[in-house]
Amino acid sequence: MASKQRKILALGLGLSLYVITGLNDTFWTSFFPTEMAKLGLSKTTIGNIASAYDLAGLVCSLLMMFIQAPQMQLFLFCTGSVIVGVGCMTFGQLIYMPQGYIFIAMCFLTRCVMGCGSTFLWCCGAPNLISLFPKHTGRVCSLFESAASAGAILGAPLGSFLFALGGYTLPFWVIGMIQVILPFFCYIGHPKTKPCYNEISTSSKKDISKAGVVSFISHPGVLCIALGATITVSSFGFFNVAFAPYIQQQFSIGSKRAGIFFLSFTIARLAVAPIFGCFIDKGYGGFIFSFFGCFLSALCFIILAITPQIPFLNNMVALEFILGVIGMSSTAAFLPIIALFQKVYRSGKDRATSDVNLISYSAIMSNLCFTSGIILGQSGLGGILYDYFGFFNSCFVEAALCGFVAVFSGVYLSIKGLMCEK
Repeated sequence: MASKQRKILALGLGLSLYVITGLNDTFWTSFFPTEMAKLGLSKTTIGNIASAYDLAGLVCSLLMMFIQAPQMQLFLFCTGSVIVGVGCMTFGQLIYMPQGYIFIAMCFLTRCVMGCGSTFLWCCGAPNLISLFPKHTGRVCSLFESAASAGAILGAPLGSFLFALGGYTLPFWVIGMIQVILPFFCYIGHPKTKPCYNEISTSSKKDISKAGVVSFISHPGVLCIALGATITVSSFGFFNVAFAPYIQQQFSIGSKRAGIFFLSFTIARLAVAPIFGCFIDKGYGGFIFSFFGCFLSALCFIILAITPQIPFLNNMVALEFILGVIGMSSTAAFLPIIALFQKVYRSGKDRATSDVNLISYSAIMSNLCFTSGIILGQSGLGGILYDYFGFFNSCFVEAALCGFVAVFSGVYLSIKGLMCEK
């Protein structure tokens, strides 16, 4: 049995990978869209390149449902970070290739490889670290979110700074090298004894089967939560590709300064995650998910959509405030879902899956929701819709989607008694 101090050390080192992963998710957002636009790429193409990362993650997550091996989770967790880091450095060098279809194809390929690495990191890291403190799932998940948010906070400003300091490739070299080095410390510092996964019964091993996976992902409650999380998480992807071009067009803010204006979104995520984590462990995950997550996101996007008709909202101060509230609401929609997946699944007739596998299934499903939401936000809302209908109409569509899942998930969780558990 690993000591508490060793578990805390392992948790801290694991969270460091989530910090750098959050950094990797956002450092390019302040300059990549505008720099690619200078090369003649459309917003749709830029959004699709960004989404290739998450599309590969989506496919890889589905495969992880069937091939997961608890004893390999630490290795895959660290390996995933190395893959993302190497891919990041490679992606930064593609700018030297001749522009055209080959350049676009290589961008897609590199982002796909990075997406597979990210899937290993998220799908294996969450259950591995949750197993160290199984009674505090909400708090541990909030630490994941806080760590990733802390990285995201640093990402856009750091990306802008490095871009101004050394040009396009320097940010990719710096972030990629850090992400390659950190996992070695994480692997060495992790407890070598993992009781939750070493003492799996024969019956629980049988749960890792096609029937067990299909039973989980087809459960009505799991699908309901997954739909709501996917829609609200799409705001992450939407702002990744749409925010910098919008503020450049509307407020004449260039790539070297754009990163600082992402801070309200990421700081809000970091600030509220620990608070939400405590309430999730106390049984309020359903209320946080449906009300603070889905409904509040819908309200904020409605406000953004009607900004042109309300002069006092058409300024950077109001935009930053709304952006911060959306950061809080999107966190509220994603943070409780690992716990909610387990609760809604157990509330039905399908209760045979062991706790070990249920945590793994829930973690993988949460990654599926995240990657699907990012794809929807980057390619659909921030790419195609923004390209053809503009920023405000894209916000209106996002508001309609969030409003729908707010009502749908709220009714379901209320019927099941999972809105506020005692």
